Amino acid sequence: MLRKENLFLLFFYLIIIVFIDQILNTKLNHEKNKASGMLCSDNYTIYGYCKNTKVISLNIDNNKSIPIYIDNNKLQYDPEQGPFIIKDANYFILGDSMIQSDEVEIKKRMGQILRNNKINTIEIGYSSWNPYQYENIFKKYNFNSNSIFFVFLYWNDFAPSYNMSYYRTLQKYGNSYPREKNIVIQKFKNFAVFFIENSFVVRTIFDEYIKYTNPIKLDNEISFKIEESHSEANQLNCDALNEIKEDTLIFDIISFSKDSSCWSDLITESVDQTIISIKRLKKIIPDDSEILFFLLQPGGHLKTKIQRDVKINGLKLMIIFPFQVMV
Repeated sequence: MLRKENLFLLFFYLIIIVFIDQILNTKLNHEKNKASGMLCSDNYTIYGYCKNTKVISLNIDNNKSIPIYIDNNKLQYDPEQGPFIIKDANYFILGDSMIQSDEVEIKKRMGQILRNNKINTIEIGYSSWNPYQYENIFKKYNFNSNSIFFVFLYWNDFAPSYNMSYYRTLQKYGNSYPREKNIVIQKFKNFAVFFIENSFVVRTIFDEYIKYTNPIKLDNEISFKIEESHSEANQLNCDALNEIKEDTLIFDIISFSKDSSCWSDLITESVDQTIISIKRLKKIIPDDSEILFFLLQPGGHLKTKIQRDVKINGLKLMIIFPFQVMV
C-alpha cells in the first residue's frame, strides 16, 4: 500500500513540475516557441526541416512574423505558388542559414528573383549545413541532368573550432550518412528535439551549454589585436596567434588572415579535408551539369588557398562580401 502511495505522489509531483515548466516556457520563451517544430532529424543531412509543417519565424529588423511552409520534401515553398517539384527545376541554390533565411519572406529571397525571371530555381539550405550535407543532398534528391548548382560557403565551414564545420561533422558521423530509414530511431530523435524545444528547463540548459562551448568575448585590447592582425600587411606576422587560446573561433578567424605557415596542424587538416569534400561535389553532380561556388570571403590566406586548390581542379569559385571582424 505504501509503495502505491509513493508512486502516486511521485506521479503527482511530476505533473506539477511539468505544469510549471510549461507555464515558464509559454511566458518566457514566446519568441523561441514561434519557430518550434522546425527542426527534425534527417537520414541524409543529419537534420533539417520537418516535412509538411507550418511554423512562424520572426524578422528581427521589424519584429514582423513570417510564416514558413515546408513541403513533403522538406523544402520551403510559397503557398501561393505551391510546393516545388525537383524535376521541374534546373537551378539549385545550396547553403546554410544564409540560404535558409527564415527571417526573410520567401518572395524577397534570391531564388524568387530568378523565378520572377522565368528561371525555375529551388533553394535548399539549413542552419550550419556544410559540404558534408551538400554531398548527401545529391543522394537525397533526384536532380535533372543539365542543371546548375550554386553552392554558398562560409568561413565556419572550414573552422575546426566550430562544432558544425565540415571537419567536426565528419569526425562525429564519418561515413554513417545517408542512413537506412529506422522509424524507431527517427521518432526518438524527433521526440528529443521536441523535448528540447518545449521544455523551459531543458531548453535553458541547452542554450547555456551552447554559450559555454562557443564563447566569443572580446575586450578592447583583443579587439584591437584582431583588427590590426586582420590587415593584409600582417599576413606573415604570426605573433597575434600566440596570445589567443587555440580551439576557439577567434583563433580560427585570426589564423585565416595569416599565411598558412602560421596555421596549426589542426586548422591545416580541417581546411584540407573541407576542400577535398568540395572537389568531390564536382564528381557527383548529374551529367552535363555545372557547379559554381560562392565563398563569403574570410581571412586573406584561406581565400588564397581555396582559390588555388579549387581552381586547380577545374572548379568555378567566386569570392563575395569581404569578411570583417566587428569591433
